[in-house]
Amino acid sequence: MEARLVDGLGRGQTHWIRPPPQGMSLSARPFGRTETRVMAQIKGHRIFLTGAGGGMGRCIAAMFAKRGATLGLTDSSERDLGQTIASLGAEAGIPWSRVLDVTDASAVDAAVRGFAAEAGGLDLVVNAAGILAVAKVVDMDPAEWRRVLE
Repeated sequence: MEARLVDGLGRGQTHWIRPPPQGMSLSARPFGRTETRVMAQIKGHRIFLTGAGGGMGRCIAAMFAKRGATLGLTDSSERDLGQTIASLGAEAGIPWSRVLDVTDASAVDAAVRGFAAEAGGLDLVVNAAGILAVAKVVDMDPAEWRRVLE
C-alpha cells in the first residue's frame, strides 16, 4: 500500500495519508491532522456496525470505541462478536450487540431500530460485513460465489 493524496473534508485541502510503518497495524497508526479532526467528531455518536466480529469490522469497532462512540455491534458469529467485545476493553463499556444475518432485511431493520431505540437515536451506520473467499472466481463453487455476493 502506498501513500495517497486525499481531499481534506471537501475544503480544498489535501493531505497525504500514509500506510502504517511495517509491523504496525492500521488501528495503532497515529492519525494525521484531517483524520484527527474527523475522528474527534465521533465522540458521543451512536454507531451501528455490521461485521464487527473480525477483520476490518473489529478494527473499526476498536477505533470508534477508543474515541468515545456508543456502539451497536453485529456479526453472524456469536463467538467472534464476543471476542470483539472482549478486545475493546473496559473504557468502551459493554456495547449493544446482536448476532445478525445481514442477508435478512427484516432482521437488519429490527436490529437497527432496536439499537436506535436503546441508544436514543442513530448517527452512523457502517457496513463491514462481508466474506473473503481466497480463490479464483472461475474455480469457485457457485454456492460459495453466491454467498460472497450476498
